[in-house]
Amino acid sequence: MFTPLSIPIVDGHVHLINHHGIGDMLELSNAAGIERINIVCVPGTPERSLSSNSAALLAKGMHPASFYVFGGLVYNIGEPGTSEGFQRQAESLRAMGCDGIKMLEGKPTSRKRIPYRMDDPVYDRYYAFLQETGFPIVWHVADPGSFWDPARITEETKKNGWDYTDGTFPSKEQLYGEVDRVLERFPRLRVIFAHFYFLSNHLRRADQFLERWPNVSFDITPGSEMYRNFSRDPARWREFFIKYQDRIVFGTDNATPREPREKTMADMTDKIRMMRQFLETNERFEGFGCATSRHVTGIGLERDILEKIYVRNFERYAGSAPNPLQIEPALRHCREIREYARGAAGQESLYRELTDLEQKLQDLGE
Repeated sequence: MFTPLSIPIVDGHVHLINHHGIGDMLELSNAAGIERINIVCVPGTPERSLSSNSAALLAKGMHPASFYVFGGLVYNIGEPGTSEGFQRQAESLRAMGCDGIKMLEGKPTSRKRIPYRMDDPVYDRYYAFLQETGFPIVWHVADPGSFWDPARITEETKKNGWDYTDGTFPSKEQLYGEVDRVLERFPRLRVIFAHFYFLSNHLRRADQFLERWPNVSFDITPGSEMYRNFSRDPARWREFFIKYQDRIVFGTDNATPREPREKTMADMTDKIRMMRQFLETNERFEGFGCATSRHVTGIGLERDILEKIYVRNFERYAGSAPNPLQIEPALRHCREIREYARGAAGQESLYRELTDLEQKLQDLGE
């Protein structure tokens, strides 16, 4: 039976679905040996996630030593996006106490909601501000290649709404090209690319990308394919992890547990076990359900490398402790979204949620 090493861990990639799940998230992390958590928010639009920043900031205020927050931009609820407006949003997120920014703008489904390419000049002042201040990004770009391939896409992927085979979504290479153009203009951006930049089946390309852009890293947040791909050639991937031991960040993509609660808590705990067994041992073992139904082979890294992946590499981006919540800017943001929801058709539940969040944030400040 696998016994993990005693090493503190920062989970650099966790989603808080709503503020009612804050306690569950702490319970899960404590059970799995996670010391600190980075809540990554997603872009807010009228379709979804407009309360994401406020819920995450409430978690930060309630448990200031436990939660980092990477906030998300808001779109399509007022005036059209402008270069000045996106810069102001980044400044505002930083003023609230956020530790960085999460960009889901590179996921094809998000592009359906957001009317801008990632390299659109409308973002130039935003990127310039992030580069100048060193404010870090966790950036989701693309998805597994099978999501575009009619011959390989699974029914589960279709059920999740990630079927890109109809030709209306940007291609994977188009998305990578946009990122390259952003980094060519802003090469000092400090970026953690989520899900290994979906290059777990392209070792040479992953190596070339990290060589080209020295300020970026990959997180090892599992996708359905990642650990299966690593296990096809564990010796070469072990060499890669050793070479880039300062550029790999631990993250799980865990989230507020859904019903049935006990099962989802157990599944998320098992995911962490699998990831640690992969990193800490050379064993061949059964992977957790949502990673692969096949076996995984570990790469058995040394303790000093594990300490970097588990905690120090994330801290290099976001600091050794979370930034403190700044109540007044957080309240202003919450009220702005609440006022939008008050007058918008079909946003009654969002209005109630933000009213509740505003009151809880006010209580923290008293």
